[in-house]
Amino acid sequence: MLTLLNLSEAKMQVSGAGLQAPGTPSTRLLEAASPLIFHGGAFPAGRNDGGFRRISQASNAWRDLQPPMQWNMQRVSYYLYVTNPLARRIVELTKDFVIGEGVQIHASDPAVQRVLDDFWYDPANNMDMNLESFVREMAIFGEQIWYCATNPINGKVRLGYIDPYWIDAVEYATLDGLPGRAVTMPVTVQLKMDSGETEPRRLSVVAFDEDPSSQTYGQLKGECFYWAINKARAAHRGISDLFALADWLDGYDQMLFALMTQMDSLSRFIWDVTLSGMTGEQIQQWLKDNGTPPRPNSIRAHNEKVAWQAVAPPVQAADRSEGVRLIKNMNLGGAGFPEHWFADGASTNRATALVQGEPTLKMLTSRQRLVRNMLEQLLDFVVDRRIAAGVLPSRIDKSFQVVVPQLSVRDQEKAASALKSAADALTSFQSAGAVDTATMTQVLTAMLSHLGVQCDPFEILAKAGAEKSEPRQS
Repeated sequence: MLTLLNLSEAKMQVSGAGLQAPGTPSTRLLEAASPLIFHGGAFPAGRNDGGFRRISQASNAWRDLQPPMQWNMQRVSYYLYVTNPLARRIVELTKDFVIGEGVQIHASDPAVQRVLDDFWYDPANNMDMNLESFVREMAIFGEQIWYCATNPINGKVRLGYIDPYWIDAVEYATLDGLPGRAVTMPVTVQLKMDSGETEPRRLSVVAFDEDPSSQTYGQLKGECFYWAINKARAAHRGISDLFALADWLDGYDQMLFALMTQMDSLSRFIWDVTLSGMTGEQIQQWLKDNGTPPRPNSIRAHNEKVAWQAVAPPVQAADRSEGVRLIKNMNLGGAGFPEHWFADGASTNRATALVQGEPTLKMLTSRQRLVRNMLEQLLDFVVDRRIAAGVLPSRIDKSFQVVVPQLSVRDQEKAASALKSAADALTSFQSAGAVDTATMTQVLTAMLSHLGVQCDPFEILAKAGAEKSEPRQS
């Protein structure tokens, strides 16, 4: 099996690009992939951009992979997801924790809720099912394009998915005064030309309309959403979660395949029969009469001149379990998962397992927060398109909440216990005059956020005051 990302050619190019031969006093060691994957060659003296840049990209594109490597990265990552069980499980485990129980949308206004439900459950969008594919392929390819088709009559939005393969370039906005340097956000996605097209299609990325003379001023507008992960802030394209692990995942796969082949060889043997005093012709005749290997539980009879012996191949069956575990943990450590999550909990007890899982939950919480932010932008756009079409009034309460699944029941228990303790302590402080009501409310709402409840402390104070002033019914 070929190594998926073989850098031997890259190393040869680096060695021939002005670096001194190994063994000389001033030899510099550097990772061969760095200048070649990102720039196409070693850095010339005084230059940090590899000596060239693409016309279609800004000058800060040297933080990106080369276009052929970007395509190859996504191709290899998808190949690993399809064929490598460990790679597949890493992606699926991330997806399962981020949106495993599904996502719920709660709007403050019933009219907005109806609009969001109409979008969410539209058979063309089918967000309950398609969101899994979006989160999965974000991890595999490192970027996502959601194309938005808006009905010009009623403002209804339908989503279409564009495979990252079709991305030719992503253009970013920059701040005035430092063109090409102070990067802010993506504004345009340029697609590769398809058959029959005479020029590439350019899609505007959804953003707030900042033109005061526009009818949609202050609202979201655009043709697509573009999101990217694992990239430098100044880079243009996203990178797969599996890219840094690709060689290690492939090496782990090859080690297991070699071990399986060795185990298969150890299970094979031949029958060696010694026929004392027989000539060649007699041996051949004996083989014709007795050439079939004996079946299990059968009876075999022979005299002292015939000796049977099972002969196995002399394969040195060295214990490779530690080496296999080392490579496996290299992959899991790079992905941010503990080994007891992957069928290897022999050296872990309940207490250590809970502690080892906390960094992973923080990593998954970060990805979950990203997905929730993506959905919030998408649903804001859905509501704004309905407002622009006149279906919803412009001054309607657009607020809503995206409720994502809790990552750990144990975290909920800890948060609930901490909330009760904090409430008791704050009540004591208030009785002693050591804390005011507003501060108490801010502390409690901050702790409620750990239980997935997002609320405004000042709104809570206003509602509590209104309820207190209402006369009680007897």
